[in-house]
Amino acid sequence: MLTIRKRDASGTAAKEPNGQPRIAVGEEGGVLGCTFSGSWTTRTVALVDAEMRKIEKRSGVKSLALDLSQIEKMDTAGAWLIDRLVSAFEKKGVEVQIQGQSEIAEILLGAVGDAVRREPE
Repeated sequence: MLTIRKRDASGTAAKEPNGQPRIAVGEEGGVLGCTFSGSWTTRTVALVDAEMRKIEKRSGVKSLALDLSQIEKMDTAGAWLIDRLVSAFEKKGVEVQIQGQSEIAEILLGAVGDAVRREPE
């Protein structure tokens, strides 16, 4: 299982997250914005799964803007949940923008997305 954790400028691990993943949601002018924070890991993502599914079902959205800059810790389970949200909106033809992800988070999300979209052999 791949895991990322933010580091401070000194290179030491940032303060341990409290274990609670959080989502702040807002909508204006057809743009749905979601800011993710906290720990998005196998042990915690069940706490936000129902909320993520509600967001996935929203309609009338022209653009989805995701901010990952406040995520303290993420593993493949957290990346999969975010990728599921992205995929749900892309299937509706909604433009999706992701910002604030670390380089490692970008790699992790890319790997999960590639695995999910891979054609069966």
